[in-house]
Amino acid sequence: MPQAWFSKAYALGGLEQYEEALEPNENALSLWPSFLQAWYFKAMTLVGLERYEEALEALDKFLSLDPESPEIWLLEAAILDELERYEEAIEACDRALSFRSEFPQAWYCKGSTLGKLGQHDEAIEWLCRAWRAREDMTDEQVAEVEEIFGELGHNPEQCE
Repeated sequence: MPQAWFSKAYALGGLEQYEEALEPNENALSLWPSFLQAWYFKAMTLVGLERYEEALEALDKFLSLDPESPEIWLLEAAILDELERYEEAIEACDRALSFRSEFPQAWYCKGSTLGKLGQHDEAIEWLCRAWRAREDMTDEQVAEVEEIFGELGHNPEQCE
C-alpha cells in the first residue's frame, strides 16, 4: 500500500502540484517509515516549494537510514548553500566526497561555496578539479562553473 500512495505523490509531483503531493507521500511514509525513495521525494518536493528547512529535515531522516549516500549529502550541501549556511554546506560536500572521492558535482559545489566565503584560491582549486572532469557534468553545471570562474577573475583554460 505505501507504493500506491507514493505513486500518487510522484504523479502529482510530476505535474508540479507539489503541495498536493505531500499528503500521499506522508501517507506512504506513515506506512513505511524507512522508504528511502519517499524521503528523497519529500525533500525534493519541499525544495520545489522553497521550504528548505523542512527539506533538510527530510534529508536528515534519509541519512539516518542510509548515511553513506554521496548524492544525498550533495543535495544537503546545495540546500545549505541556498540558506547561506556555507560552512555546513562545505561539511556536507566533504561528507559526500568521503563516500565518493571522484565526484565532480561535489567538487563544483565545494568550490562555489568556498568562493562565497572569499576563499578564492581554494575555490579555484576545487573548481579546476570539476572543470577537468566536465564531461561528467551537465551543460548547466559547466556553465555555472564558467560563470563562477568569471566572478573570481579566473580563466578555466588555465586549469588544463
